[in-house]
Amino acid sequence: MKKTAIYLSILILLITKLCFAQSTSITPGGAELLNNTNSEVLTIPKLTNQSILAIQTPKAGSLVYDIDSKCIRVYNGAMWICLTDMGSIPFQLPQKLSTKIIGSSQTGPQTAGVIVINAVSVDNIGNFYLAGRISGCYSSPISVCSNYSSNLYPLATGIILKITSSGVFKWATTVTGLPITGPYPDNGFNSEVSDLIIKNDKLYLVGNYSKSISWQNNTIISNGDRDIFIAKMDTSKSLSWIKNIGGNLDEYSCNISMDENSNIIIAGAFKSNPLIINTGNSPISILNSGGYDIFITKFDTNGNLLSGTKIGGTNDDLPKSLIYESSNFYLTGTFIGNFAGGAYTFTSTGGKDIFIIKFNSTLSISGGNRIFGTSNNDEIIPYEIKYFNGRLYICGNYKGSINFGDKLINSTDFNSFLGSFYFSDSPLFINYLQTVSFSSSFSSITANNTDIFASGNYKNTAMTMGIPLQSQGSTDIILFKIGKEDNFNSNNYLFSGYTTYGTGAVETAFKTISYNGKVYIFGSGQFTLNSRQEFLYMWTY
Repeated sequence: MKKTAIYLSILILLITKLCFAQSTSITPGGAELLNNTNSEVLTIPKLTNQSILAIQTPKAGSLVYDIDSKCIRVYNGAMWICLTDMGSIPFQLPQKLSTKIIGSSQTGPQTAGVIVINAVSVDNIGNFYLAGRISGCYSSPISVCSNYSSNLYPLATGIILKITSSGVFKWATTVTGLPITGPYPDNGFNSEVSDLIIKNDKLYLVGNYSKSISWQNNTIISNGDRDIFIAKMDTSKSLSWIKNIGGNLDEYSCNISMDENSNIIIAGAFKSNPLIINTGNSPISILNSGGYDIFITKFDTNGNLLSGTKIGGTNDDLPKSLIYESSNFYLTGTFIGNFAGGAYTFTSTGGKDIFIIKFNSTLSISGGNRIFGTSNNDEIIPYEIKYFNGRLYICGNYKGSINFGDKLINSTDFNSFLGSFYFSDSPLFINYLQTVSFSSSFSSITANNTDIFASGNYKNTAMTMGIPLQSQGSTDIILFKIGKEDNFNSNNYLFSGYTTYGTGAVETAFKTISYNGKVYIFGSGQFTLNSRQEFLYMWTY
């Protein structure tokens, strides 16, 4: 009798496994729970990723084991989400992003507004200040329009917005000008705020403009094709001063920061030869070596020039991101061909390589390093660099074969990357490197007390940590999380997690910042049915 019961149990198990092996119909939970004395055994089907995607009308809650990705997947009603992975243990972050629409544009093919956010900063009571540009008109609750040369051609106009941490719109102001009349938009004014910082309830801005700026009874005139402005305003949007930087050709700004003495540090690119900066008692002249070169300048809080220098080579050298930490600045960007920053010289081996330069508040360069490709077809672009607990973090995208110090990665399409390293290593030793493949890019990095977060975008089908990601629209956003042991003091990364957001339209993540234990992502979304409409989003994790 006892033997018969045992044989019968074995037979039932074999029949159950056979049924799962031959069937791709999934019920909630994926399979039955087989009760065996005091334990419960969950049996789920094992399928390839292709077979999983081929399942017809799966039910929410269904489980399946992905043979290709080596993880258990659950169907959330829209897509199969990977729960575990036996290698790096990636997982879908259990907390989803909460979504807040800050504002919406007018509708229409020409007048629908588009806002792009280049920078975000937060004050000590949790108000966010967003800087970038607007084209067209927003109407609710942000009622603001860009400059126009005609109704059909909205001109990009710099914008600053104040938003509370709960997503309530407070105010907006635009860097306006008087457009030159004419049938084409390039005959008129345009402007953009590229970066801002806040200190002692004062906002310090840097941006670009053409023609002229007439803003709160302050007027400046450009010297060339495109010039740079720096400005100071308070948290009630009252402008204190605005100054001009530019020569007879094209310049553009990139970043603004502050040193330990509250001096303003600005990095940008210039083509003029020479670039003359005379916003103080001692103007300086900086020669150009070819293409775009990079200038680094220091001003006091009244906008008076204190000093300046340049880095670069004979081709285009472009700054991308600047961070200040522990009496040093770290500047990253791209270069082609030869590059010189103080005593540090590089020659690119890829089509476009990355430089990283370290300098202090006297603008003295004390270190340099690079991330590089292996052929002229390779390209790597950094979007942001941050410093947390002795380590630099850098994110961006790449294409081709890229050498991250001791790691070589390859891609035929633009992939996103997130890496960390100690600047003192030469060549760089990347102690963490994560990628999202297939038409993706990490655009921003932030941190709270225990974790690093990177936000970005991907479209169609992407892949990270062996997990396929399917966008709901043409572009979705992704928030990637790295956990660290012992509050960043160990090289052992405990886990990596991610969460995504997408609808049937287009979502774009611009900038990410942390405040009071939460992570905030600012971005936009586009909806097109009978007429196009744009939305400004704040996602919170």
